[in-house]
Formats: sequence, structure tokens, C-alpha cells
Amino acid sequence: LKENNVDLFAERAEFDDEHGVMAYNRTLQRPGKANQIRPMEEWIVAVGKHPGIIAGSDWGRVQAMLDVNKSKSYRRPRSNAALLSGLLRCDECGDYMRPKLTNRKNADGELIYTYMCSTKERSHGTVCSMKNCNGNTLDAKIIKEIRKLSADRETLTRLLAQTKKVISGSKEGYDAELALLREKHTETEERIKRLVESLSVASDTSAKYVMEQIDELHRE
Repeated sequence: LKENNVDLFAERAEFDDEHGVMAYNRTLQRPGKANQIRPMEEWIVAVGKHPGIIAGSDWGRVQAMLDVNKSKSYRRPRSNAALLSGLLRCDECGDYMRPKLTNRKNADGELIYTYMCSTKERSHGTVCSMKNCNGNTLDAKIIKEIRKLSADRETLTRLLAQTKKVISGSKEGYDAELALLREKHTETEERIKRLVESLSVASDTSAKYVMEQIDELHRE
């Protein structure tokens, strides 16, 4: 856990091979979307009062195996390919669809790449089952539509002017809202940390209510 920069709210001696651990902020939960596993550096871990189920040594070995396997099949296309990289999102879970190179070639002799949901790739299809899409075909269609716009310069000029006006008028409001959200996020994280710390002295009854508060703050 330390190697992955996890926030630990327990002393080393409390990891006694008898009690299980509780990990908070492990998943990103959004209404109508599949839960997404957060990076481990965002986790908050405390020692629980319940007996452990899986030995820590076994868990560590499994994590090491997952680290070795998770990106074995991923090949990034060359830099001038994958027009929608960083823009295309999965319709099932909301994560980014990133380009993945195959060993196959199309009729023009170009290597075929697909856009694949990052959550699907990391979970080996257990969390998200979104189908991959042919990147070469999709990008070609996008380019075709852009060329249509460029041929109609009057429409393109009008659209660009409208977009510039909207962005300019909204930026100040967005910046203010973003500042408030960041401040609220920091306050919420501090509240979660204080609640996690209180679990070490909480009774079984009160611990239940503290955990409910923590879960609510995570959703917030």
C-alpha cells in the first residue's frame, strides 16, 4: 500500500494478520454508470474490527500479477494517428476510449487500430463491456465531415465566431465555479479524513453511522 502512495490511517503494528482492512474512495460512482476503480494513490485505508478474509501476502502477490498483465497487450499507434484520442468517451461507463494498435492491416496497407474503453481494458471486460470501434474507419468519417465544413467557408466562419463568443462569455463563470468546487472538494476530503480517524475509537454501533457518513461524502 505504501509503495502505491495509499493514505494509511493506522500504525504498522495494527496490520496484525488478524483484522481486515477497510479501503475508502476506491471507486468513482456515478448515477447510471458502471463504477470505476480509482488510482490507488486516491484510496484511504484503515484497519477494521472485522476478521480478515484474504491474507495480505496473497493480496500483494495478486496485485503484482495484475500490474504485469494489465498493459501487456496495449500498443499505442504512431503520434499522427488516432484523431479522437483524448476526446472519445465510452457510452457505457464514461471512461476514455483510447487507441490500441493491432497487427492487422487494411486495404491501404495501414495498421488497423481500435478505440477501446480504458475501464474495459483494465478490468479485462469485467466492469465494462463496450464494443471496440475501428479507429481507421471512424477517424476517416470525422475527417470527411470536417472537409465538408471547410468547403462551406461561410458556415464555418459563422460557427467559429459563435463558439468563440460562447467560450469568452462563459470562461469567467466557469473559473469561478471551478474555484468553488475545488474548495468544496478540499473541505470534503478533510471531513472524510477526520471521520476515518474517528473509526479507531468508535464503538461498533457508532462506527456504522460514521461509515455511512463517509460513504455519503464519497458520493458527494
